[in-house]
Amino acid sequence: MRFLSSFRNDNEDVYRSSFRLFSLWEFFVKEFPASGIIWHLRRIENCLCEIESRYQGEPWDIQKAAVACSLVEMCTERFDIPISKMRAEELKSSILDGTMSSFEDLATELREFLRNVEYELRSHLFLYVSQEQATYYTQPTKGWEKIIERWESTVRDIEEARKCFALNRYAASVFHSLQVIELGLLELGKFIHVVDPQSGWTAITRELEKILKKKYPERSDFEKKHSSFLEQVQATVEALKNAWRNKISHTQGRLTLLSADFTAEITEDILVASRAFMRRLAVEMPSTVSESEQK
Repeated sequence: MRFLSSFRNDNEDVYRSSFRLFSLWEFFVKEFPASGIIWHLRRIENCLCEIESRYQGEPWDIQKAAVACSLVEMCTERFDIPISKMRAEELKSSILDGTMSSFEDLATELREFLRNVEYELRSHLFLYVSQEQATYYTQPTKGWEKIIERWESTVRDIEEARKCFALNRYAASVFHSLQVIELGLLELGKFIHVVDPQSGWTAITRELEKILKKKYPERSDFEKKHSSFLEQVQATVEALKNAWRNKISHTQGRLTLLSADFTAEITEDILVASRAFMRRLAVEMPSTVSESEQK
């Protein structure tokens, strides 16, 4: 089970990336591992029970108190609960500087700390991500490794496409997948030597169709050598077109959304088809082809 906190994520990378598109989710969505804080809180409660049942009336022992203090610190250091963190620091100081001098006082402080955590968590908004979708958020590049290995610049849009899908932001997910595809189109255009000044979806698919309509003997040496690859690319192109039918326009070579009304099923189909298209290019398309070979 995963929870996402709606509080700001102070990630310096966001501020350094001034010249790219990014989502407001990057500022406000932070992963919140609920199971972790529950585990810590239970340990603190167990410690409190032990103090109240075993140490009441016993002489003050700073080492035993330090155990409770370390549990409180661990509870706050990983989570976005700043007020509780301040209370944890105060508790640590009061133990170390001698302000606290009895287990009765420590039990009181622990009870107060647990109340603070409860109140502070109530002030957060938590969004649930299903176990099935959590992988899209926690492992956004899974299955896209070969693509990123060849074109590192795709990683941000791949991550955003998958994370947006996990958060049910389907139009945003499709938008980022189109950003990835357009990079692939540019690379494919270079490979098949598209000379159209507005190189894009239309020009590249037209050139692919032109090549594949030729009878094999009529093709150039370059076209013959890469016939199998080009035919397979054409098949993945058709799969893409079918996945986004009536949802995406490719007029004048540009891929643009016609609608923001995407279902989970359509979005997932587009993501799968986009990955298939890009992975085929990344794995099977030669890195460099000379102009003499293309002629």
